[in-house]
Amino acid sequence: MREDLARACGNLKPIILHWFDSTSNLDGILNRAAVQVNHLWQGFRHHPDPKLVYAFTLARLGRVSEGKTALEELIESNRETYGSIELRCALDKITKT
Repeated sequence: MREDLARACGNLKPIILHWFDSTSNLDGILNRAAVQVNHLWQGFRHHPDPKLVYAFTLARLGRVSEGKTALEELIESNRETYGSIELRCALDKITKT
């Protein structure tokens, strides 16, 4: 069992390190979120929602209007979860930093 675990860790290490390398900056995070947004998930869902990550990362990159549009689309698609005014305020706050 220990050998199986060591082999599994050895096999997964490059994949895990590549993922961390690919998300080490805002552009990488935006790209990863875009992939997750466009993937049709049938099982486990990511949390926070990739659409939320995408919207806030756009805003952080200075692409404020795109970020606001992405956030509004997320809110429109799920008002029960994302309909709070705080999300809009938080996005506005990010754009001022």
